[in-house]
Amino acid sequence: MMKVRMIAGVAAVAAAFAGGAWADGAKMRVEAADGDVSLQGPIGLTFERMLRNHVLAEDPVYLSACFRERTETDLWQTEFWGKYMHSAVPFWSATKCEQLKARIDAGVASVISAQLPDGYIGNYRADRRSPEGGWDVWGIKYTMLGLLHYYDGTKSAEAMNACRRLCDYLIASVGPGAKRTIAQTGNYAGQPSCSCLEP
Repeated sequence: MMKVRMIAGVAAVAAAFAGGAWADGAKMRVEAADGDVSLQGPIGLTFERMLRNHVLAEDPVYLSACFRERTETDLWQTEFWGKYMHSAVPFWSATKCEQLKARIDAGVASVISAQLPDGYIGNYRADRRSPEGGWDVWGIKYTMLGLLHYYDGTKSAEAMNACRRLCDYLIASVGPGAKRTIAQTGNYAGQPSCSCLEP
């Protein structure tokens, strides 16, 4: 699915430039073989720079530190790990960069190791977890999305199991029989919290 999206994105960029010509007369070339995509020319160079200067420069283990500290009462640090995974896994799927894969694996292992026995993965202290905490459900959404992206790229049963356990925790907290529904949690009339219905 990610490769299809990437091809569609490249096609859209190509359509924006008449006939694929760039201002300096260079041509964009997209090669596809055996289901892989190779970007060359200015787009390929930009893709490589984004990988090297941004995706590889981030440390997902550092981003996961808040999952072990669990001292938060109101903020949203846990969204960043999931957002990183949202970009890093597709980059790895497209490039098969082993350095990136090692970083992703380490980040996922760090997050899974922080999961509590009740399934919770988050940064909120016990008395402020969902449904009490302002951005806790929002962070849970991104954590589930990050684990699902990893599962999509690797078929890791461990990641899927961690995601299921976290989802079960959330349903127990804001689902049927809970003292608050998901729409009654968080900020902005529950809109950020309700976005967790995606994962």
